[in-house]
Amino acid sequence: MAERRMFSKSITESDAFLDLPFSAQALYFHMAMNADDEGFINSSRRICGMCGAQENDLKILVAKGFMIHFDSGIYVIKGYDENGKPNAMNAAWGGISEETQISICVDDGHKTAKNVVKTGAFTVSIADAENVVACDYVGIVSGNKETDKIEKAGWHATKSEFVDAPLFDELPMALECKLISYDEETCRLVGEIVNVCADEKILDENGKIDLNKFSPITYDPVHHTYRKIGDVVGKAFSDGLKLKEE
Repeated sequence: MAERRMFSKSITESDAFLDLPFSAQALYFHMAMNADDEGFINSSRRICGMCGAQENDLKILVAKGFMIHFDSGIYVIKGYDENGKPNAMNAAWGGISEETQISICVDDGHKTAKNVVKTGAFTVSIADAENVVACDYVGIVSGNKETDKIEKAGWHATKSEFVDAPLFDELPMALECKLISYDEETCRLVGEIVNVCADEKILDENGKIDLNKFSPITYDPVHHTYRKIGDVVGKAFSDGLKLKEE
């Protein structure tokens, strides 16, 4: 790994970068110095601790586009705009933060963020292999510029019965959420999950989601491809007991 790094003034002296908290700016430089020669980092928490940064600083860098976070599922976030027109975007940083809450990092420049704040509601689907082209499309095209984004994706919207947000018929599962909070500084969107809906075609005989029928995707940063999730490799909270007993 190289011992020296070069930084571009077009980035570090831009308004977007200088508007960041000082702690996030410092973290950016430390991350760059500790990245491998391909720009990847696998010790972000250690680096945060080393320079006194917080997890929110890391999330801000991701949300503002100064870093890219990989290795999580692809979330499709949906909402209505001021005219009742459905819109959707992709997010890579998010997850269940409480038993009935989801937290996602969404930059305030996204049209979807503005829609969610205005309506107080949104739905979240996990992108799947069957819809990979459309899901990729809504992630690379902005609703601020393309008014017919959903129509071009080939999706059909149905209003949720539980929240003021759309569901897309083509995506087989979704979390229906009420907005709890949105912090423009940290770009953290928090929602209360009020309902989970799933198409019967992806359920097993016990009414649970079957990953043999539903193929959620994740992003492979090495090859810049999407990969399916599904194979069982172990039993959670069970396999490790073998070592505990020894």
